[in-house]
Amino acid sequence: STWMMDADGSNIRPFPALPDGSVPTQIHWSPTHPDLVYFARPEEKSLQVMSFNIQKRTVEEVASVPFGQKFEDVVFSELPPPHPDERHFLLRWGGQDRNETMLVVVDSQTGKHWRMDTGIPTHRVRFSKKSDLSVFVNSNSDPARPGQKARTEWIVNLDGTKRRLPKGGGHPDWSP
Repeated sequence: STWMMDADGSNIRPFPALPDGSVPTQIHWSPTHPDLVYFARPEEKSLQVMSFNIQKRTVEEVASVPFGQKFEDVVFSELPPPHPDERHFLLRWGGQDRNETMLVVVDSQTGKHWRMDTGIPTHRVRFSKKSDLSVFVNSNSDPARPGQKARTEWIVNLDGTKRRLPKGGGHPDWSP
């Protein structure tokens, strides 16, 4: 279940349902609008990034990409937090260490999207805070040592080039 509470920890309550009665999962709060959350709605042939205003109870499509619940044999797995510019969204198919990973960055203003093949299974993906839309990738795989579990961290650019970061470990995350 998804729950909400006030900033002081009081008033714990279920997350409000959408107008259709469903409750979104994997929500991320807007960096600039305190009543707005984002979530993904994967359909058969496309995937929509949606916004939900919890006060007004309104739902709007923010962006759409032509990749559905599955891309080839890889299943949609995650909508990470939006880029700090709140214009770009990152989507992930596969990953979580076991599968190949496909990432898509979508621009909600132009509808343009970029497919990023990381070349490594991902564990955690997040936008970096840079304006170049680079993506931080945390992996339990090291291409230099195939078959051995090893935590590695990378920055992947829109063109698919990547560079390995020095050892750091952990689950880096940030939110507004």
